[in-house]
Amino acid sequence: MKLNIFLVLCVTFSCVAFAQAGVTPPSITTQPVNTTVTLGQTAKFTVTATGTKPLSYQWTKNGVNITGATNWSYTTPPTTLADDGSLFAVTVTNSAGSVTSNNATLTVGVIPPSITTQPVDTTVTVGAKATFTVTATGTKPLSYQWTKNGVNITPERQVLPIPLRRRQRPTMAVTSRRR
Repeated sequence: MKLNIFLVLCVTFSCVAFAQAGVTPPSITTQPVNTTVTLGQTAKFTVTATGTKPLSYQWTKNGVNITGATNWSYTTPPTTLADDGSLFAVTVTNSAGSVTSNNATLTVGVIPPSITTQPVDTTVTVGAKATFTVTATGTKPLSYQWTKNGVNITPERQVLPIPLRRRQRPTMAVTSRRR
C-alpha cells in the first residue's frame, strides 16, 4: 500500500501543494519460521521485508526487545533448555509505519543417549579385578548405570571385586535427562 503525503501551503488566496509521493510502509514478505536446534547450538531467524528505505528491525524474545538485535536476521547465543518454546518475532519500521511478524517458536532438543563403544568380554583369574569400559554420546549430562544379572551395581561395589560366573557379562544403561 502506498501513501501519498500532501502538504498544502496557502498564503493569501494562493495555494501551492507539495507531495511526498511513493512512501510505502513496510510489509513482511517472508515470515520467520519455527526452528529446532540441539541443546547448545545457536538458532538463526530471518525475515524479508519491503517498503521505502531505510527499514529498521527490532527482534523480540517472548515479547521483550533483544538488545542489539536490529538486523533482518537474528542468531541466538548457544541455546539452553530454558530457551525451549521461546517465541521470536521482529518489528520492521520506516517513516510510513511499522509491521510485526508472526511468532516463530524455538524448539531446543536433546540427543538421546547412544552407546558408541560397547564393553568387551574380559577373562581374568579368580579373585582378580575385571575392568569394563563403555563410550556413549548424547546430550549431557549423561548418567551411567552398570548392572550384573539385572541388578544395579552401586558406586560402592564398582571398585570392589564383583565375582562373575563363567560367561556372565555386566551390562550398561546410559540415560540423558533434561534439567
